[in-house]
Amino acid sequence: MATPNKLKRIEAEEQRPMGVILKELYAKHGNQTRVARELGVSQGTVSTWLKQLGYQEWTVIVPRPQLPF
Repeated sequence: MATPNKLKRIEAEEQRPMGVILKELYAKHGNQTRVARELGVSQGTVSTWLKQLGYQEWTVIVPRPQLPF
């Protein structure tokens, strides 16, 4: 698991708060595993950071478009 220093190091490198970083990466990648891979931490660490920052993951179900067959 990543240490608090890892969070601070990433924030310093990116020059922005972790909440902003996580939101942007989640919008780009769509899941915690891919966000974690880009940040070099585990999925569990991303989940912990999201909880600490007051974020919650939601799954949205949408209808699949009909294919013309």
